[in-house]
Amino acid sequence: MYRDLRIAVAVPAHNEGRLIRRTLARVPFFVDDIVVVDDASSDGTSGEVRRAALCDPRIHALAHDRNRGVGASIVTAFETSLALGADVVVVMDGDGQMDPGDLPSMIDPIAGGAFDVAKGLRFDGVRPRGTMPIGRWIGNLVLSTATRLASGWRSPLDSQCGYVALSAGALSRLPLGELYARYGFPNDLFLRSVGAGLRVSCVPVRSVYGAEVSGIRPHVAVPVIFWLLARGWTRRLVGAPVRHGASQPAIEVDEA
Repeated sequence: MYRDLRIAVAVPAHNEGRLIRRTLARVPFFVDDIVVVDDASSDGTSGEVRRAALCDPRIHALAHDRNRGVGASIVTAFETSLALGADVVVVMDGDGQMDPGDLPSMIDPIAGGAFDVAKGLRFDGVRPRGTMPIGRWIGNLVLSTATRLASGWRSPLDSQCGYVALSAGALSRLPLGELYARYGFPNDLFLRSVGAGLRVSCVPVRSVYGAEVSGIRPHVAVPVIFWLLARGWTRRLVGAPVRHGASQPAIEVDEA
């Protein structure tokens, strides 16, 4: 429990056998449930998760029978977390790129009742807060700018950061079954959160890159992301406009 809330961590994992146990071991003690979804890995990911679960009863090991994508894995973890009674669900990738030390900062905006969603922000202006490969840095800045334009968002944004926390109420207002199943999921989740009128807070988090190997193929992922942004932009134009203000969808950059 954290501030009297049941906390679940959703961990999508595909071929993370080398890093997954270290990632799970670093999840803070106040987390009640760790829902790991192995997306039909071809390495030893499932075995590593099962072995970790023997030592940590918080771990719930799930597996897809075929590769469905990182977004689909997160949605499976969302649904399972809600069934377990979670009040807040936080996404932490299986490769250790989310610093567990930032977890309280991600939960606090929701626990305080002011926000429904907290999204990680790995930049201070245009500079990353920590290490980030230059290609990722440039790509994130470009896609974040495009996502802001598509959503009508006027505040700082790190669209590609997958570190996100949502209240159970926020998840109930999102069409989980319609979220994009593969890379591009963070963009779609953000656009739909804004479109649903959810209150979003951007929380500074550390940028962590190490021994993980990215499975992203830019020539495939980038066109898909721009298609998702175009679809979100069109949906915004034909629907209610994005509003900003105390009683409307808001974004906060917490510099504390």
